[in-house]
Amino acid sequence: MNYEYEIPISGFPDPVAVAKEYEILGTLACPACNEKLLRMRMQYALEPEPGSNWSYPISGDKLECQCEHCGHKVEVTFKFTISGK
Repeated sequence: MNYEYEIPISGFPDPVAVAKEYEILGTLACPACNEKLLRMRMQYALEPEPGSNWSYPISGDKLECQCEHCGHKVEVTFKFTISGK
C-alpha cells in the first residue's frame, strides 16, 4: 500500500509544506504491522507533469519510508496544490 496526499501551498517555496508532510507522516500506520513507526529513508522532488500549467519547479515530494518495527517499505507521495489566499 502506498499513500498519496495533496498539500496546499501559498507559493514556492512554502516553508510550511515540509512541516505538513512530516505531520502527516507521523499519523500513518504501517500497513503490515499497524505500528506508527514509518520513517523517511529517501526524499525525491516531483517535477511538474509535461504540459501542465504548474508554474513552480517542483510539484510535490515522494518519500520512501520504512517501518522501524517490521522493515516494511512504503511510498508516500505529496502533491502540491495552490491554496486560496
